[in-house]
Amino acid sequence: MKRRWSPRARPVLSAVALIAVVAAVIATVTTVALRSYLVGQKDEHLAEAVRRAQGFT
Repeated sequence: MKRRWSPRARPVLSAVALIAVVAAVIATVTTVALRSYLVGQKDEHLAEAVRRAQGFT
């Protein structure tokens, strides 16, 4: 038996699905950007520590 959607339910469901997809894309982009930034920071800190250690030898 096929379920019938009310005239109001279909656009509401479409809007909810679109919002969920947009939120997932935003979360993914934010995660990738933040990870890249934090890895860059750690790389800078590590390079600075290596320079200091080389100065003590």
